[in-house]
Amino acid sequence: MEDDIVELVDEYGESLSFKYVMTINYDKDEYVILTPIIPETKKYGGLEGEKVVILRVEQDKNGENLYIAFKDEDELEDVYRAYEEIVLQSG
Repeated sequence: MEDDIVELVDEYGESLSFKYVMTINYDKDEYVILTPIIPETKKYGGLEGEKVVILRVEQDKNGENLYIAFKDEDELEDVYRAYEEIVLQSG
């Protein structure tokens, strides 16, 4: 990741830029934590400033990373709490 910038394409084919924050392992899965990089003149789906985006990391058959959005709100909340604990511990 060049300068920790991640480019993802949404379901509408629009390219979105994120700053990589960290990767965490939780309950046998790997998750990536990203912060949206939003040009002042453009908003992406209501995302603003310092919010984080959490995606589960899976590999395709070629070993390439896939970033999967959550379908289970409980899983999202659990991973977010784990992220908060890491941030609080690192001070």
